[in-house]
Amino acid sequence: MLHKFVVILVFLLVFVLNVAKAEQPFLSFNFRLYLIPIVLAAYVGVRKISYVTASVALVQGIATTFATSEEILSNVLFLFISAAIFFFAIKILVRFDERLREISSSSDQKEKIARASYDSLLVQDGNLVENNRTLENRSIQLAELYEVSKAMGASLGFDKILEIMREAVCRTFEFARGVLLLKREKGSKKFDFQYYLDSGKVAEGDAQREIKEVVNWVVKEAKPLIITDDVDRRKFNLPEHLSSLLGEPLILSRKVIGVVILENFALRGGEEQGGMAGRGLSAGEVTDIFSILTTQFALQMRKAMLYEEVEELSITDGLTQVALRRHFLLRFEDEVKRSRHYDVPLSFLMVDIDHFKDYNDKYGHLVGDAVLRQIAKILGQGVREVDLVGRYGGEEFCIMLPETDKDTAYEVAERIRSFVENSRFKAYDEETSVTISAGVSCFPADADTGKELADRADAALLRAKDSGRNIVCRY
Repeated sequence: MLHKFVVILVFLLVFVLNVAKAEQPFLSFNFRLYLIPIVLAAYVGVRKISYVTASVALVQGIATTFATSEEILSNVLFLFISAAIFFFAIKILVRFDERLREISSSSDQKEKIARASYDSLLVQDGNLVENNRTLENRSIQLAELYEVSKAMGASLGFDKILEIMREAVCRTFEFARGVLLLKREKGSKKFDFQYYLDSGKVAEGDAQREIKEVVNWVVKEAKPLIITDDVDRRKFNLPEHLSSLLGEPLILSRKVIGVVILENFALRGGEEQGGMAGRGLSAGEVTDIFSILTTQFALQMRKAMLYEEVEELSITDGLTQVALRRHFLLRFEDEVKRSRHYDVPLSFLMVDIDHFKDYNDKYGHLVGDAVLRQIAKILGQGVREVDLVGRYGGEEFCIMLPETDKDTAYEVAERIRSFVENSRFKAYDEETSVTISAGVSCFPADADTGKELADRADAALLRAKDSGRNIVCRY
């Protein structure tokens, strides 16, 4: 708009000058003044004004020529040559302007393309940086999980493995409450162990009451469950205070032996519920991380359970479930040292089933084994938790009674003997009765070492057998 205004202003100025100088006999100078607005208009792209100016100049020149009546032919020729120059100059300048605009437009287009490419490269660079950050976070997580696996693998105790798992979950996730439900006992159909991952305490009562349907679903489907929206919350009847939930089954030998639940969880480093922001992780990636933790725990827990079984087999008699002789004597020697250090008594009972060989011959070894199991059970029920019952060999049992004098030990042995005498033993299709004999010795009154104390009790047992059996004798 400003260009047009300037060109029109120059045109009017030239026109006024030409009109004012019209009396000059030769109009070449005045006529050439029109080149200024013509060239200016053509250059700035105002073509119509260029052609109008050239036409006005030509008409005015002709009018002036005929008005002066001097050298008309030469002036007309000059006018036509000048007009040709005008229009040729317009054409050249217009073409130059068009070409200049094309070049400018092309440059603008190239600049736009270059800028778009640059912006695209910036976006790609940002994505690469974000991907690198995500990969770095994932590698850190995998390294941490590897360290957790190593720590679990280095431990054989269930409590230690449980604590390592709890620490790993707390380092990886933020959560309001975490519950670990386990079937620890062999053949158990219900979760007999409940543990809070947030506090590290064994749960009392029904820890799964609010999440019952979630637990049942995870057990039935044997796969992870992640809940972060209201639709799923209502589907599983979750209370209002549970905005998100992550559930994972513990699977061994294709059986679900436990369930881990995290309530109101977030992956550490994330900014939104569910932890899927911040680190750019999807729901599937979150459950994958959790699955690695729980799978490692399940495997290590199985190893700990096998270790406990092996350890138990090495210290427990498989038939009677009391301590094996070797383990019993090790514990017994330790207790002798403790009794000597604190100057307290320690009593020892040696118990034998009367005529057990004849009993086996009459009823068979299967019935005999059943009787051994029942006798061992009676012995265990007849003493305190601090006392220890062991199988000394064959049909002989031994009992260690810490901080118990000989008279009290005698009363314990007599009570057990009387209970056995008045009991009926059922085994398969047989029902019978047996009796026991026992010998009692006491440290430090009867012996100074564990071996001597056991020998003294064995001697008292032999005297009980010689006295007719079904009797308790003191050393």
